[in-house]
Amino acid sequence: MIDTPFEIQLENTTGSAVENIPIFNPAMVLPLANAGTTYRFITPYAVSYTANQQLRVTQNSVDLYSITTGVSTPAEVAVLLTTLTGDTWIVVSSVSGGNVWTVTSATNVYTFFQIYALEAIASGTVQNLYDIIFDDINTGFICGQNGTVLKTKDSGVSWSSIGFSSATELRGIASAGASYTYIYVCGDGGMIRKADKRANWGILTSGTVQNLRSISFCSDDDGIVCGTNAVIRYTINGSDWLTPDSIPDGVVFNVIKYFSRSFALVGSTDSLNNVGVLLKSTNRGRDWSVITLPSIFPVIDIYIASNTVAYVAVSSTDGLEAYIYKTVDSGSNWTVLFTAPNIVKFANIYSDANIYFIGGKNLYYYNGSNIYQIGADDAGRNELYFINLKLGFTIDDNGLIKKYE
Repeated sequence: MIDTPFEIQLENTTGSAVENIPIFNPAMVLPLANAGTTYRFITPYAVSYTANQQLRVTQNSVDLYSITTGVSTPAEVAVLLTTLTGDTWIVVSSVSGGNVWTVTSATNVYTFFQIYALEAIASGTVQNLYDIIFDDINTGFICGQNGTVLKTKDSGVSWSSIGFSSATELRGIASAGASYTYIYVCGDGGMIRKADKRANWGILTSGTVQNLRSISFCSDDDGIVCGTNAVIRYTINGSDWLTPDSIPDGVVFNVIKYFSRSFALVGSTDSLNNVGVLLKSTNRGRDWSVITLPSIFPVIDIYIASNTVAYVAVSSTDGLEAYIYKTVDSGSNWTVLFTAPNIVKFANIYSDANIYFIGGKNLYYYNGSNIYQIGADDAGRNELYFINLKLGFTIDDNGLIKKYE
């Protein structure tokens, strides 16, 4: 992110200078006389860089700084500018470390964009935060350590506590029903609790003392929860939790996504062999079958777009290899959508060309062909959720909430 003012020089295609523009910060509104309108500066991003390099913007230059050697080299970079309404975009680029900038396009309308603002939001807690969901653009929930449950009614501007007194780590949160009548949380020791819109909490019996990691609902009544020691429980009435007829032994289930009564996926790590396991259910969670992925890496996250289209993120334990796979036939066949650095979590996937994910502590954006880092080593790393393509949140330990828009 840019902290000090500097100037970029825009040039037209013939090489003659158009104007110098002072840049003060990523959210500053810029007057571009040559374009005849007002543009907002988004962020610079490197056209190409390695995992050991960081894009560094100073008052006089833009360079790639090597984390391992400390050596800086001029960066081939681009800067994205958009109108205040977001309906027109231009890109200026430099191959000389910021000394000369060229207008790449002043006419095309770009669907690709970069998140340009990062804001730390006051959560009102110092507890670790583990999961986040939104019912709509205004209403969202977060769960975390020691019975922490937070709610927002204003798109994440402010958060209030609606949790309960407990020493339990709440690992997963879900809402149920077309009108989001109830919210559910799951956590350590087999805890499942249910609350109405007034945050009246009830205790449900899960039938297990294992630590529950993830919970998901596809209707008012249909939910599935998963956790350690190969535990899966499902409900068909929202209250009573049942044990499936058959599931593999020796796995730690990390994530469950329940799209419909005929399509649910649960991902895990085999605790004995440290490999990934992906299971599928087509009958409301009663029976599960093993799905074969192109690799055996642990399953980190899942997103289901329809009854046939789903995405799965996997990552090696050393973080050197990570992939996002896609299926268009309910899991029978999978293709590699892209590879990425050490995927921790990814958010809602709006299309193959609009994916946000966290690698290490950084937030990244995949636009269908390239991966771009958003910000610098400052993203919350426990979970992320994007309400839409231009508004998202990450959460982390010590009550950290960060908002991207």
